[in-house]
Amino acid sequence: LAIANPPAGAVYLIDPTLRSEYQALPLRATADARAGMIEWAVDGTRLGASPADEAVQWPLTSGTHRITARDARGRVAEVSILVK
Repeated sequence: LAIANPPAGAVYLIDPTLRSEYQALPLRATADARAGMIEWAVDGTRLGASPADEAVQWPLTSGTHRITARDARGRVAEVSILVK
C-alpha cells in the first residue's frame, strides 16, 4: 500500500478567487488486488473509503496535514503535506 497522491511533502495553495467547493485534493493509493477498500483519514479524522483504483476528494484547508490510508489487510501509509 502506498499513497500515490498527494506526494509526501507537497505544498498546495488555496486560490482566493475560487469558491471552496472547487478546491479539493484527490487522494489516491496504489495497492495490490487483495487490499480491498482503502480507508482515508486526514489528521486522524475519517474522511471516507474507496476502492484502491478510485480517489476520495478532500477539501483543502490551511495548515500542515497528515493523510493516512489503511487497507482491508491493516496496512497503513501516511504522508504529510502543507496547504497555504
